[in-house]
Amino acid sequence: MKIAAAGVSLASAHALHEEQSRKESLRFWVGNERPVFAGEEELPASRALISPKARQRAQAVSQSVPGGDGVEAAPADASSPEDPKLTAMRLILEALTGRKIRIASFASLSPEDPATPQQGASPEETPPSRQGWGLEYDLVETATEQESLDFSAGGQVVTVDGQVIDFQLQLAMRREFTATHNVRIRGGDALLIDPLVINFNGKAAALSDMRFAFDLDGDGTSEQITGLAPGNGFLAFDRNGDGRINNGLELFGPASGNGFAELARLDSDNNGWLDENDPLYGQLRVWMREEGGNESLVTLAQKNVGAILLRPVETPFALKNSVNVLQGQLRESSIFLKETGEAGTVQEIDFVV
Repeated sequence: MKIAAAGVSLASAHALHEEQSRKESLRFWVGNERPVFAGEEELPASRALISPKARQRAQAVSQSVPGGDGVEAAPADASSPEDPKLTAMRLILEALTGRKIRIASFASLSPEDPATPQQGASPEETPPSRQGWGLEYDLVETATEQESLDFSAGGQVVTVDGQVIDFQLQLAMRREFTATHNVRIRGGDALLIDPLVINFNGKAAALSDMRFAFDLDGDGTSEQITGLAPGNGFLAFDRNGDGRINNGLELFGPASGNGFAELARLDSDNNGWLDENDPLYGQLRVWMREEGGNESLVTLAQKNVGAILLRPVETPFALKNSVNVLQGQLRESSIFLKETGEAGTVQEIDFVV
């Protein structure tokens, strides 16, 4: 081809957007009730209900600490060596934040000595004792890149032999990249991990906007917890045989912080499944509560559950409502098999109380 004449138009448009964000928070408090920190909005019924006596104790502790409920830094008592767990956590936080962290000595500020457990009580039946302090560290780093290129060409050429060629060309290129890095550390009373939820609707666990009063951690004080959406229920063990679930000690998770580990103790043949070969399998129940307040407590057989796999994997996911308020944090997931061969999910959720 020999070009004699040409009229060509080339055009391009390029866009590149890069964004990086970092959100970091460190909160520390002394007392039996987590305070509302600056920048947080306390929603109605979004925190634990606390008895007047407990509230008085918490207020007494708060008044004895300069600066109120939240304690961020204070010199440790030289006469009291730092707890090894706190030392490890302090070093981790210093490495993550690049700042020097000083942990307050709060042993003398404990509002009361933890109650002595009754003789003969099994670990599963003993309420988790309050530490009288809590620590929450959260870091979320996000990097986003978006790039686009549009190229167009058009025109007309005339060859030496008189041929006329009209042409049009369009080219579009796109790419997107997002990376998120999360770090979450909890200490003291912020460590509690809560119940196992079994899902019958073929999906993951879902929470509703309904809240109800329930003593989730078995300490004698009711919390306002978020209810489960229809088709979901709590895996339960009616310890006293009264046909009701009275508190979180009859669920799997609140007492030890690891519901799947509690469930695995019932695996008598150690095959990694909770099934009819295990003597206590028939005593497990599914506790379901409707938004109207009606409750049901049924056996696994009544829900057609044949076996539960006891080897979960970590599945971190935030469960939020329509206005982006955190209701719970999904921790681990496993499966169950129905007698018909269908599979469903069993998940551990840390409820916001």
